[in-house]
Amino acid sequence: MNCKNNYKKVNRYLANEMDREERLSYETHLQACPLCRAEVKKAELLDSIMQSTPDVEAPDYLSVRIMAEARAMDEKTRRGFNLKFITYGAAVALSLYLGIFTAFWSTASIGATDVSALDTVENTFLYSSMLGD
Repeated sequence: MNCKNNYKKVNRYLANEMDREERLSYETHLQACPLCRAEVKKAELLDSIMQSTPDVEAPDYLSVRIMAEARAMDEKTRRGFNLKFITYGAAVALSLYLGIFTAFWSTASIGATDVSALDTVENTFLYSSMLGD
């Protein structure tokens, strides 16, 4: 058996959660492997320490304080101004603007109609400047 896999089985072994075949195989491995035996001993020691430690009850004010903090945090997030949404909105608006600008830019081609339109604007400017407007 691979010791890496057996380290994961220590708690199942101690909790008696293995079927008969797996338990026999694991015990056979434990007889041959000092590292895994040491892991089982450490886990047994930790379990005995945990069992011998008395349960400590939290003071009443602690749960009241925790709940008050949770409510305050919840209220703060509800009424607080969330900059994340502004960032997302700005990114979407910029994307739309760039998309529309790119679409117009790529579809506009300089051809005969565009040159004549430029000539018309240029001529209008010249005529208006000649007339003194």
